[in-house]
Amino acid sequence: MTNKYKMLRVCATDLFAKTALLPEIDFLQKKGWSIDIAFPEDQETKSLLKNNYKVVLIDDARNISFISNIKTIIHLYRLIKTKKYDIVHTHNHLIGVLARIAAKLAGAPKIVHSPHGFYFHENMPPFIFWIFHTIERCMGMLTDLVFIENKENVEMCNKTHLIPTKKIYYIGGGIDMVRFNGRDLNSKQKVFLMRKLKIPSESFPIIGITSRLTYEKGYRELIQSIVQIRNQLPNVHLLVVGAILKNERDDFYLELEKLIVKHSLQQNITITLDHNVEDFLRLMDIFTLPSYREGLPRSIQEAMAMALPVVATDIRGCRNLVKNSKTGLLVPPKKVEELTQALLKLINNKELRESYGKAGRIYAEKYYSNRIVFDRMLNGYKSIVSIKD
Repeated sequence: MTNKYKMLRVCATDLFAKTALLPEIDFLQKKGWSIDIAFPEDQETKSLLKNNYKVVLIDDARNISFISNIKTIIHLYRLIKTKKYDIVHTHNHLIGVLARIAAKLAGAPKIVHSPHGFYFHENMPPFIFWIFHTIERCMGMLTDLVFIENKENVEMCNKTHLIPTKKIYYIGGGIDMVRFNGRDLNSKQKVFLMRKLKIPSESFPIIGITSRLTYEKGYRELIQSIVQIRNQLPNVHLLVVGAILKNERDDFYLELEKLIVKHSLQQNITITLDHNVEDFLRLMDIFTLPSYREGLPRSIQEAMAMALPVVATDIRGCRNLVKNSKTGLLVPPKKVEELTQALLKLINNKELRESYGKAGRIYAEKYYSNRIVFDRMLNGYKSIVSIKD
């Protein structure tokens, strides 16, 4: 191998490529690496192409479909065989399985996988857990290295013998601490943005969530919680910074719109599909993520970096970020009353909000800067190939 490595990154969506992978890809390209990115075409594809990223479009791979999945394997097999990549790095769940099969069949020298949180979790029925655990265990045999984002998953891998210890590499998760810098909007900027989003000027508190519009992010429970809070605080406002993917497994958008009308929440909820996440975070008083399943949620990292107190569910991933009663509060998943009480506790205590927010920013700076992750990522690659700095 030469010092200029050829790599294929394969992921489930163009949005994931844009928000999660581009910082890593930019870092590697500056070191002279050649990176292709493969994903199904969607709303962000044009912007990636416009910025001269090397994109390979593949079929949708977020749903199990025998014919479609076989076509994806064949497509990736031909691509890998032709381009002769030094490393094939796969991401996410189903596409991670299909791409690793294709890479192995094509004789890729090294295969790396980042699950970003395994699909199976502790709240699943045991039989379903076992099925997905077994699939991932088999895939581990095809993989040279698995990047794990949180230490709880490392412990789980060792405890359940999911992946051989020598193949596990803890990488953590990181964000751009300059972009998410904790600074507030000035008064003019705040007024402009609130008018743009049509958020009433008297709104307080503004509770926010930045996440795909899917059931598993806990939107049902969040809407019910907002209804309960509104009974005490009529000016409460929920700012949903979401994303809708055309190939989403469990799209919640239509139901969300119906619930807003059903509970007469039109003046209490704003939904935006824009991606200026840091500006929207600056409008929020509290960030929440009542999710059922996570890897290491980037949304919480960004909120903490912006000095926001966080209310999240006590699940793998969220609890690896949120330090209960220090940077935020953890509540059981799917429990509306507990979610409401946690939000009210912060709403009614400005000093607590500020204390948790400041502690979260310090914690994020110390552990979740993307520079830390870049170094770990490169060291991970060095452990399986000979890389000269």
